[in-house]
Amino acid sequence: MVLQSFQKYVEFCCGIFAETDRTHPPREIAELDAVHQCITQVVIPYCQSVDGGDSKAIF
Repeated sequence: MVLQSFQKYVEFCCGIFAETDRTHPPREIAELDAVHQCITQVVIPYCQSVDGGDSKAIF
């Protein structure tokens, strides 16, 4: 269940990153804050746990 929740957050972020000004109107600040929160609280800690915390590749 936890992994499915993480997957939804990551898919949400990826969808926003794939948008262009031609395909979507600008996002609200609240949505961009949600992306930032997902990256800092889900994606980065997960990548660090997989790599043992030594990777600087995502920074």
